This record gives sequence, C-alpha cells and structure tokens, in this order.
Amino acid sequence: MIVQWIMKYMESKKFAWSNNTLRSEGYRLNGIAKHLHDGVTFREPSELWLAIEYQKPYTRQTTWTRSSEFYQYLIDNKIVEGINVYKKWREDNARNFKNVYQKHKPDITFEDARSRI
Repeated sequence: MIVQWIMKYMESKKFAWSNNTLRSEGYRLNGIAKHLHDGVTFREPSELWLAIEYQKPYTRQTTWTRSSEFYQYLIDNKIVEGINVYKKWREDNARNFKNVYQKHKPDITFEDARSRI
C-alpha cells in the first residue's frame, strides 16, 4: 500500500524535480518505507529516527525532510488524517538536526590567496 502512495507522491513531483532527483528520492522513500508504515498503520516518528540515526547528518536531515513532505502529501490528499507528526517530532527534537551544514574554512588567509593570484 505505501509503495503505491510513494509512486503517487513521486508522480506529483515529476514537473518540479529532475529525473535524477525523482529517481534518488524515490529510492530514498522506498528504502525507509518499512520504517514509516507497517502495512496497517504509520509508525511513530521515533522509529524512523532509530532507522536513520546511523546516517551522516546531512543525509539524515534530507531523509527526514522527504519523509515529512511525503506525510504532508498524504494529509493533503486525505489518505491520513491529523497533524504532520514527523514535522512536529522534528520541531520537538531540533537538537538532533543541528550542525548539519559544516562550514569549511580555507587553509590560507585572504592575503595569501591574493598573493598567489
């Protein structure tokens, strides 16, 4: 059942995303489908977190964002009712998503770079 919902969700994105994005995000959602839905009901967000906790921070954030957007799609299309529990869980556990974007400082100073040019 969830596979059909994912296919419909991906179909809704075909004009917004490139073919590569459609393919990669489809793989991402299908890969976590069993952590989102057990065949009868949606699982708790904490179960998804445990499944993706091993991922690198940026990948984990992207996976969570995609899961939250997919769940919102299901709400908007009246497939599920209620609030977006994945969005709420992220807001309540924001500390888990901190420091995702690591800024890299160059090894040289501005003056050194200028003199090299």
